[in-house]
Amino acid sequence: MLFFDLYEIYLSSSIASAAAPSLGGNTLSVSLMLSALYIGGLFGSIVLTRVADRKGRRAALLWGAVIYGVGAVVAALSPSMVVLIAARFVTGFGVGAVQPLVDTYCMETQKAHLRGRYLGVIYTIAGMAAPASFLLTYFGLRSTVFGAPAWRTLVFLGVVGPIVLLLARRHLPEAPRWAAEAGAAGAAAGSSAPRGSSLRELLSARWRRVTVSIATLNFFSSIVYYGFGTLAPLLLHARGYSVLSSFGYSAISFLGYPLGGLLGTLVVDRIDRKWVVVVGHALLAGAGALFAIGPNATVVVAGGFVYGLIANIVALGNHVYGAESFPALLRASGNGITYAFNKAGVTLMPLTLVPLLSVAGPGPVFTVVGACIVVIVVVVGLLGPRSAQSPVAQESVGSPVLVGGK
Repeated sequence: MLFFDLYEIYLSSSIASAAAPSLGGNTLSVSLMLSALYIGGLFGSIVLTRVADRKGRRAALLWGAVIYGVGAVVAALSPSMVVLIAARFVTGFGVGAVQPLVDTYCMETQKAHLRGRYLGVIYTIAGMAAPASFLLTYFGLRSTVFGAPAWRTLVFLGVVGPIVLLLARRHLPEAPRWAAEAGAAGAAAGSSAPRGSSLRELLSARWRRVTVSIATLNFFSSIVYYGFGTLAPLLLHARGYSVLSSFGYSAISFLGYPLGGLLGTLVVDRIDRKWVVVVGHALLAGAGALFAIGPNATVVVAGGFVYGLIANIVALGNHVYGAESFPALLRASGNGITYAFNKAGVTLMPLTLVPLLSVAGPGPVFTVVGACIVVIVVVVGLLGPRSAQSPVAQESVGSPVLVGGK
């Protein structure tokens, strides 16, 4: 499912460019279609992660898969931009909680010294969605499938993820740490299930600093990470490259993503995740500058490759850092609510950066991305907790951290 979550994200720009002409879309409808996936993801992240804290991680993943599959089918059959925008909202709702749920699940099923490595392998495999989506688009734009525009087939491929997960559901156990904590909490409350977290608890004196720093990281990193990923073809096109060349160069650049995921598995368990996040974002600024102002295609592709490589190392640090910063009974919804800021950032991105790109060109777009990097470095550097002091670290040594700091 994680592969298809990223597949949908990276496919957005390509589908918007390809579907708009055949469905009578304009600049506004393209922006709305790009945003619909992330608006749906924002609500899905909040709703399904609360389900995960009340009913279990497994139940939330399965419900999300079903909703995603329905959205993918409707999107592939859309007769108009209005229906396509609505279907992309449903798709986003279904996959919106996948990343925080996968992060949480790994935190609760793996040993402490293997969590970053295990999650890194998962995201490395999932990261292949970046070059795969662009390569499929690059070749798909040249043809039709059974007489229909190829973009419909690319969208329909999304149903593969839900089908595989549903067929394998018997082999997906519940996270043991959640089951143990939920059983204890339910027994204490006289109920069979815990009540989950609330925003009030996340903003209590005990967790306010953590919540603010992780929410800030998620909001601004969404623009840094996905701003490049989803707008790369549009940025290249704005610089004068053809549509097909833009997709081709983007696909080559994005080969850095899976390599970055592999390198991340060697880093995130050896260096405090806080500094992986802070230093990694600072390095992204240099790679982004190469992509934005490179004098020729070779420099542009090299800058994009390095950007993707560093971005996936940083992204892995972000995922582990966010999930490990909350205690067990707050973990899924705490991680999900703060991750909703990620979806909010990506929702605003096409509504702001796409018009900015059209009016002012690539330079100002990367200036905005650079400003987001500065905010992350300052806020996480000053407010973010160190991984060694995280609830997961305390749980690992036998000192459980409960809701409310009790």
